[in-house]
Amino acid sequence: MVSICLTLFLPTQASAATLQQQLEQAITTFGNGDYTSSYWQFESMELDYGTEPEFLARNFQQTILPVRGYAALMADRPTDALIYFGELLSQYQPHPSLQGFALYNAAIAQSQTNALAAAAQTFHNFQLIFPGSNEAALALLQEADLRYDIGEVATAIALLEAFYESEAPETLRMQARLRALQIASETDSTDRAREILFESDWNIDAMPDIAVLSFAALDAGDRLLNAGHYSDAVRAYRLTLPRKVLIDKQSERLERVKSALAQQSLFASSIWKSHSQQLVARLTRQLELLEYMSDYTPGLYLRSGQAYLLGLRYREAIILFRTVAQTPEFESDTRAEAHYRWILSLSEAEDWQGARDTAQLFLNQHPGHKLANSALFLIARAYQSEGQFLEAIAVLDDLITNYPNDKQAPRWYFTRGYNLSALERQSTARDNFETALERFPESILVEQLKLWRGLTFFFERDYTASLYALEALKKSSKKHPLYPEINYRIANVTYAQRDYDTALKTADTLIKSFPDHHRVPEAQTLRGDIFMGQGELLQAANAFRQVPPDDAQLYDYAIFQSSKIYKALERYDLLRKHLQAYIDRDEANERTRVSEALYWIGWSLQQEERGTEACPLFEQALTRFGNDPNARAVGSILSAYADLYKRLGNTDSILPTFDTWLENATEQSLAQGELTWFARLTLFKSNRQRRSLGDERADATLLSIHRFVPIDQQDAETLASVGLVLIQRGYGSADDYCEQILTEYPKRFERGSAYFGKAQLAANAERLTEAR
Repeated sequence: MVSICLTLFLPTQASAATLQQQLEQAITTFGNGDYTSSYWQFESMELDYGTEPEFLARNFQQTILPVRGYAALMADRPTDALIYFGELLSQYQPHPSLQGFALYNAAIAQSQTNALAAAAQTFHNFQLIFPGSNEAALALLQEADLRYDIGEVATAIALLEAFYESEAPETLRMQARLRALQIASETDSTDRAREILFESDWNIDAMPDIAVLSFAALDAGDRLLNAGHYSDAVRAYRLTLPRKVLIDKQSERLERVKSALAQQSLFASSIWKSHSQQLVARLTRQLELLEYMSDYTPGLYLRSGQAYLLGLRYREAIILFRTVAQTPEFESDTRAEAHYRWILSLSEAEDWQGARDTAQLFLNQHPGHKLANSALFLIARAYQSEGQFLEAIAVLDDLITNYPNDKQAPRWYFTRGYNLSALERQSTARDNFETALERFPESILVEQLKLWRGLTFFFERDYTASLYALEALKKSSKKHPLYPEINYRIANVTYAQRDYDTALKTADTLIKSFPDHHRVPEAQTLRGDIFMGQGELLQAANAFRQVPPDDAQLYDYAIFQSSKIYKALERYDLLRKHLQAYIDRDEANERTRVSEALYWIGWSLQQEERGTEACPLFEQALTRFGNDPNARAVGSILSAYADLYKRLGNTDSILPTFDTWLENATEQSLAQGELTWFARLTLFKSNRQRRSLGDERADATLLSIHRFVPIDQQDAETLASVGLVLIQRGYGSADDYCEQILTEYPKRFERGSAYFGKAQLAANAERLTEAR
């Protein structure tokens, strides 16, 4: 083998060349980067002169061993490299720079011979011998990788964490952070991956491995999406660059690293040269992979859109899905999938007309697609959600007629029956449910179809027939998830029959047997109604107190049912205590009936001729909620306070008028910087002026809010009122008010004013398509 290589790599007179000539040839070849030829030339030199004193001389060996070791390492001969570096380190005591070179590359050779633990320890020793050097930083990164490879995950993580917090070059710190992120993903440490991804100060310019960040962020986004952390998934996906952008960025990085490597001097640290060469090779491989892999960009947009959709950020979801659906360069199936999710997003955003139009567009563009039927069904649901039951039924009729045996047909029948029931066409709805049961006796919807068949009798007030159907279903569905629901419905039927004992027993059984079921709060509310029907008012009040506050609507109903009881019993003390506890709840500012509670407290005091005591309660509530932009019903509280103030003013001539109080409170709030409270008082004043002084004066008052109060300190009601006036008067800043409502108050009814305002602004600018 040696003779063959000598024939290939050496001139014909090589065997006769002197030792010095062979050395010069090997060094020259080495300097040109032809490490394999250099390795064999050193091997030939030893074959020719290995026993000569000149070759064995200590100075000669100390000179050639590091070159020979590195040539062997780069020629994929790590075992030979270990021998040469080991001999140099153990026998020749090289100077520090040469020692570092040999030690570092010996560790690399150990890793290449699969002696990973030994390699990790050698890199660790390097750091101890040469602390604080840039090369030590490289050694730490190598050690961390090896510790992870041999299963010492905690040690690897600790090393990378400490390195990131160190004063090492930023490029290396970014590499350490990326490796920590990869380890977190590979070990399924979702929380750790999220922490690294979002709490790291990523410097893209100092990060050659930008592709690593993109794909690590993509992987983290997928994990966060699957774990239900939708907002964090969105943040992760934002760190993932689209394929074309990433290819351009990666090409720039590669050229930059190549240029830096070419500019390194011949005497630059070989460790850094090796690091740079490895980096060039790694970036080249990444770029080749990117160029040959299929485009992941549509999938990225779909996943991002799904995260927005599940995170209830429908506007962004709609934009992303629409973008993919309307990009002709993407594959047809991908565009169809995006189009379907576009319809879903519009439906979730309750843009029913938009959902129907987009679904119809889907049918036009993808008529034979497997999701076409699902798109039609979404059209029906959109009609249903808008209360257009006849239109929904017409679409469902077409589906059932044209695709009678589709696997989704039972769902279509069920939905058609629901819509017929909503139109109070109970007999037709019942026939529909019975047809579905006859045609699809094995469907997973059988119990649901039977339940609603029984409910059609209930809606007709045929309680006997309804109870018969539900009792039969109850006997056959004891292990079905609908069993608690069936019991709840039976309790309602027997309550409607005024069979209070059976209704109470059924409700109690449901609560005891299924304490975590979503119908339990309603069953607890029903218990209160049952006791009221029996005339057991105190027991009813106690039952209503068991209703949990999680369901705001039921809880408020129970609170005010109890209030009726206390009023009927003329127990004004209990009424006040009861409602005061309601007002004092932490989430009271989210309750829409706080002003009503305050009113009844004041009313109860008036029944006891203690009207003057009501004022402090109103004032306390206004002080508590007035300057909180998220608090609701503050306008209603003001109205109640104004009425009470007026009544008290009729009996107390010393008390200033409410207008005076309002003026003083407005001036004081502005002076004290309570700008949300100032805006609310000004809005209340404007509404009073609108009734007495006209729109011109009222609008002028409203505009003072625009002058003095930043939009982030205005509540939804104020934003809507001021925004509409700004639109009417042609102010360009009106759009900011609309955006603030849509961003900060997406579920408040004022969003309707925001959409109207944006449409009006678009129409004023002659952007008619956008306005529509």
